Amino acid sequence: MDIKGRFSDMLMLVMLLHIGIIAVGQDVLFSGEIKNHHDEPVSVFRFDKFEGRIDMGSATIQEDGSFSMELYDIKAGKYYWQHNEERTNIYLMPDMHLRVTVDYQDFDRSLEYSGTGADESNYLADHYNTFLNHKDQDDNLYAIVMNKISKLSPDEYKNLMDSLYNIQLIHLNEWKSKLSDEFYTKTKGEFYYQSLDNKYRYTWMRDYISQQNSSVDPVEIEDSYFSFLEDLYFDQDMLAENSYYIEVADQKLSRYNLFNDDIRQVESIEDVISSYKNATHIAEGMSLHHLRLNVFINALRRMNASEFEDPVEMFMNSEAPAELKEKLNKYYRKQLALSKGNVAPDFTLINLDGDSISLRSLMGKVTYLDFWASWCAPCIMEFKHLPYLKEKVDLEKIQFLYISIDEDEESWRKAVEKHQLSGVHLWAKGFQHEVPKLYQVRGIPKYFILDADNIILDDNPPRPSTGEILIELLNGYIDQ
Repeated sequence: MDIKGRFSDMLMLVMLLHIGIIAVGQDVLFSGEIKNHHDEPVSVFRFDKFEGRIDMGSATIQEDGSFSMELYDIKAGKYYWQHNEERTNIYLMPDMHLRVTVDYQDFDRSLEYSGTGADESNYLADHYNTFLNHKDQDDNLYAIVMNKISKLSPDEYKNLMDSLYNIQLIHLNEWKSKLSDEFYTKTKGEFYYQSLDNKYRYTWMRDYISQQNSSVDPVEIEDSYFSFLEDLYFDQDMLAENSYYIEVADQKLSRYNLFNDDIRQVESIEDVISSYKNATHIAEGMSLHHLRLNVFINALRRMNASEFEDPVEMFMNSEAPAELKEKLNKYYRKQLALSKGNVAPDFTLINLDGDSISLRSLMGKVTYLDFWASWCAPCIMEFKHLPYLKEKVDLEKIQFLYISIDEDEESWRKAVEKHQLSGVHLWAKGFQHEVPKLYQVRGIPKYFILDADNIILDDNPPRPSTGEILIELLNGYIDQ
């Protein structure tokens, strides 16, 4: 798929972070031939929800378009391979030799895999071309949802999600005889929990569309809308690493917290610990461990890491696998380095004029740093609060620094112009750019406040929509 296309990320982030893992990793040989190839190497990688892109290997492409690479410590699951600006899913498992042939000029339609375990990769290619190919907008699931959601009642929207699940299941069953039982079960489960996740996000998606189209009103829904979560219990270890499954578990946990502890949003360490304990009421086994990890890391993204010692210790003393404990500890240590009192990592990016601008060159003012993207609904919804905010602070002493992580430079430029955002605008190409990685940006919007010497004052400040709360905070920093 063309990695410049980003509105899929805005809507569903379909199949970006769902990597199934079994067994101990072993070696894989991946080779192939690319017609009409470019000079760039072929790379294989996977995405981790908490660590981002993890490179597995790469190979130089030969003059005849052929390539071959050996990949080490491979665990069964979905990966990506990429050449130039095209990338796609493949399924790898230990001790396999997978071969691909493809024409770069018709990348998605010409993919053909052979060798051991090729059926799963051929299914993934066929699923993408059947349901998700951006070149075929009339049949694209994203386009169907975007075109219909503003016209559907909540119940009609839920019925649409059920229909989309069923047509994908029909397609999967057509391939069933060729697929391994484990791959089939995991994929079916992914589609099911993806449909539940999309149901849960109905109001969020409507709010986003209303921001883009003034003729579409936001919608309020009755609590009964969420009845599809009521009877869910999470004990399917095979799905424990699927992010749709864990996301729905987190949604179920949020509602448990609300109705049992009156926790409307996890905002304090006490809330985090309560949520950690409440997880035992809705999950068990590996599902419980992954859900608790998700609770802690999501909270770390919103809170000051320096306050997180006790929750981290709780997880380290739990029965969670060592691999998950290491993930939390690694993430925690990185967040600590970005907490209050540390020097913000320096970087250099291009601005709207194409000039290279470093963070160091912007020293001298308090900086409100905003990581965003044109496809990010919550980011866009915050923009409408900026004019009032800027009226109430001293712009001689405070600057607003926006770093777009759009994959496509033109999308960034158009969004800045559309939303008339005054301030300093820089561009970092995608989540995998070194700057979002430096700042541990895994979700957006993400904000920081820096002092005039680029010392971090707050690694999780209030959003612009908090109004007077943020205004008082920013003006307070000026007076320090």
